[in-house]
Parts: sequence; structure tokens; C-alpha cells
Amino acid sequence: MANTNDSDEQVKPLHGIVPKLYTLSTIDQYVPKRWITRMMYFEISDDVSKQEIFSSLKTSLSYIVTMYPQLTGKMCRQPDKPHWVAVQTEEDGFVRFTLKDHTSPSVDEPRLPPYTRLKELGFPMQGLVTIACPDIMHLEVAEGSPIFAVQANFVHGGLLLTTVLNHILVDGGWWTELFKLWSSFCKELPAAPTQLDEHPMDIVERLSTGETKGKSPDVRNWVVGEAAKSTFFVPKVGTPASSIIHPKKLSSNGDEVKAPVGSSLRIWTITAAKQKELKEAAKAWSTMDAIFACLWNRNAVHKNLNGRGLETVYARMPIDMRSRLTPPVDSSYMGNTVAMLVTEARTAKLQGSLSDSLPSTAQKLRDAIKAYTQEDFAVFIGTANSLPVDKALVQPFPSIFDPCILLNDHSKMGIHTFDWGEKLGKVERLRDPMDDVPVRNLSVCQVMPRLSNDNLEIITLFDHEVNDALQHDEEFLHYFQHFSDAQLWI
Repeated sequence: MANTNDSDEQVKPLHGIVPKLYTLSTIDQYVPKRWITRMMYFEISDDVSKQEIFSSLKTSLSYIVTMYPQLTGKMCRQPDKPHWVAVQTEEDGFVRFTLKDHTSPSVDEPRLPPYTRLKELGFPMQGLVTIACPDIMHLEVAEGSPIFAVQANFVHGGLLLTTVLNHILVDGGWWTELFKLWSSFCKELPAAPTQLDEHPMDIVERLSTGETKGKSPDVRNWVVGEAAKSTFFVPKVGTPASSIIHPKKLSSNGDEVKAPVGSSLRIWTITAAKQKELKEAAKAWSTMDAIFACLWNRNAVHKNLNGRGLETVYARMPIDMRSRLTPPVDSSYMGNTVAMLVTEARTAKLQGSLSDSLPSTAQKLRDAIKAYTQEDFAVFIGTANSLPVDKALVQPFPSIFDPCILLNDHSKMGIHTFDWGEKLGKVERLRDPMDDVPVRNLSVCQVMPRLSNDNLEIITLFDHEVNDALQHDEEFLHYFQHFSDAQLWI
């Protein structure tokens, strides 16, 4: 028997939609064609009306959609540059907002457990895509894909609010703006908003204008290759999402090599006091340099990268260029402004003891951040713009597979400080839901938004053996505590 409490709603701007083609910047064109998903955990009373909360969320979201109507649009080809993508809005556009009531006994499909159980499991992020995320996550981002979808999952004692955004239009920087606005409007609706100059063409033009001055992008990060093998490439409509994170690896005779099963997620915590101690031990400029240096070192040690013949390893770090550009780009700008930095280390030195390796590794990360300039950003844009239609900038090796580790910092999002009103309060945890990852040689480290007590959570997507080894690594556990395996068991 279907759950009659479930529903699908259409969120539209308050004043209707004027059809419009939103052209995107060169930076937008080069982001991976994928969904970015954020799930917020709220603890709420069972006495509070679910319909009242859902109605409040829907009404406040309509104010945001009024300010940013391109959230109702779909991804399309740019008419004058058919190898580029754009966003098209139509009069009948909307944002799909789904309500799932997991407290009802009439549900046929698997149900989420009560909030207390989810909290015991460490606020899971794995095993939730099918049950607690909008349906669009089951398809790759492609021509015709929507831009935004939301799902509210009510459980006994809580709410899991899942938001999915198309990466072509937003990066991590704009998520903070979205949650800041939404929580503010949910707490108290302002006077009816008007549409912003939400995609100002002067900024789009700045992020599409560059010059090489005889230079090339860092060859460790970008080389010229086939457009179909680049993040520039747009998949066909309706492609299943089963291979989003599974790159094809070919043997010498051209046959596809199946990667063995073996990656897993772990969530670790580090207290404010231990952050300070680690920063001092690393002689680091920032806490984040110290944390990433520690994870890079321990991952290399437990993977035995040197013993596997990988003499040089790389770290990639996405950084938001909004404040680094002149003039700065305002936080309200909806678009991608991220640059990907890269640095390298000799594996033999990286695999030393943690106390010996930390200072030099942290300094390598800091040097890479300091060295990247607005001119480097312009060189990337200028080179990308100069290529013929069948060519594009491609990464010489994937960002998240050996010999590379991806280091991503979301600590400054501030989401735990936003007040969503009397019925919802503040977000207890933020998670990025994902399915199982049946491949090896992955190395991703992500620092989550700083908690209200100043502690930090770090998510590692590493080989299963590496995550297991960290749970018995005394040098690592001096600073970090294992918090959760991040999995939902129903």
C-alpha cells in the first residue's frame, strides 16, 4: 500500500517565469558534469506538524526561486556554441520538492529508522541515495537535466532535508549562500523579493576572459586532449548514473580492466584542542594545512605507495577564487569560481614518520595555495577558450585515484550557525549522500563544516584496508577519533 502522506510539489517563483537563456562561463563549462548533494539532519519533535514544516520550507524556497529563477531551468546547448552548455528557463518551469513520510506504517518501500538510531550510526551518508534523495540522482547530468531538486524525509524525531544541485551552475561557495537565505526566510519571511541580477553578465564575462601570455596551465593539472575525455564533455540524455565515479581502465590489449571491490568511508573527529596541537606540530600556517598534511602522510604510509613504485604523488585542492579575484566576486553570484591546485611530493619523504613529515608536507600545501594567482586563473581560461571544438583541457590523471589525493575543505560553510526557526532550529549535521563505491585506489579527504563546539569532522574515502589501518594507527589516533563508518543499516 502506497504512503498517502508522500507528495511531489512544484515550487515556482512568486511572479512567474520569463523564458530566458542563461549563458555560462568558461569555468562553468569545465566543472565535472555531476550532481552536488547535501543532506541536512534536523532533530525535531514528533508533536510538530510535518505538513506545517513542509509548507514553511516550500514557501520560503519559493522566495529563493523568485530571486534565482534559473533554479527552475534545464541544462541545454548554447545555440552559438553547441559544444558549450547553458541553462534555459521556461514559463512552466519549477523546482521539484518531494515529501517522504518515513513514520507511516503504510509505506511499501524501505523506511528510514528513527532519528535516534540515525544519530547512533553517526548521521550516515552511505546507503541513502535510493531512499532519501531526489530521483534525479539516478541519472547522470546531461542535456535536458534539471538544475535543482529537494526532498524532505520525515522520520520519528527528525527531518533529513536533501538538496541536489547541478554542478554546472553552482559550486561549494554558493551552497553557503543558499542555506543562509533559506534558513533566514524559513525563520521569518521578508517582504516579497524581486528577481536579482542573479547571473550578472559582467561576472560571467570575467570568468570567461583570459589570456595565456605565452604560458600554459600546470601540466600536472591540465593538458590538451580530446574533448570527449574531459570534464568539458556532456553525456547524452538519460545516461544511468552507475558509472559516475567508476573510470574505465584499459589493459595493453584494449580490454577493460575491472577494478576490485574495496573502498569505504569513515568519519573522524578532531577536537578544537587537538586541532591546535596538530597545527603546532606541523608548524603550519593554518589548521587545514596541518589536517591535510596528516591525512596525506597516513594515506601514503598505509597504501605503501613507495613500495608500489609510485615515486611521486600529488595532492589536488579546489579553492574558491571569489575573494582572490580583483575585484572580488560577491557571494550572491550563482556560478562556479573554483580553481584546482596541485602540488607533489616524493613518496619516500611523504611516508616518513608523522612527526618528521608533517612540517614539510604542510608547507608544500601552503606554498601551492600562495603560488596560485589570478594570472594562473586567466591562463587556464585563455587556454581553454583557444582550443578547437574537438579539443579540451583534460587532467593527466584522475583527481581521486592513485597517485593523487583530493583534499576538500568545507569547514567555513557556517551551516551549523544558521537558525531555521522555532520548529526546525539548527542543523545538527551535514552529509553528502552517496552510493557504495566498488573501486579501489581512491583517495579523497573532505573536511565538513565546523561544528558548534568548534570540533571538525573529516570524511575519508580510502581503500578499505587504509581506513581500517587508521583505526589502529597510534600516531593518527593521537589527534583524531573514529566517529562513524557513515553507513546506514536498515
